[in-house]
Amino acid sequence: MSKLTIRTQRLTKLQQREFINYHIPQRIRVIEECFADQGQNSLWQTRRGGVFTRAIAGFLGFNTRSGRLHSDCTYFHISPVRSWEVKLSDIDGGSCLTLNDLTAPERDALENASTRQT
Repeated sequence: MSKLTIRTQRLTKLQQREFINYHIPQRIRVIEECFADQGQNSLWQTRRGGVFTRAIAGFLGFNTRSGRLHSDCTYFHISPVRSWEVKLSDIDGGSCLTLNDLTAPERDALENASTRQT
């Protein structure tokens, strides 16, 4: 399967607002909860935090390959022409970020949390 480079359906204004005002903050809250107890996380918490971190990284336009963060604005697809994934570029006025848009600590945090597999 080839990678999708655009969504098959544009998000409505309401969907965009819901994603920014509800979905993104909820995912960040889950990440914070999963990694709040440094050294005390269960395997399940660590993996759950990693999944949500990868979702946020994907939204911003990043993915990991061989444990390294890289820019990736393609969509994970559920069929050859459909994706549930939302990117920052799907929000009016938004565009996917590049590695140069991140500070070194931000890049390291996304990379480390996205690849955590305790």
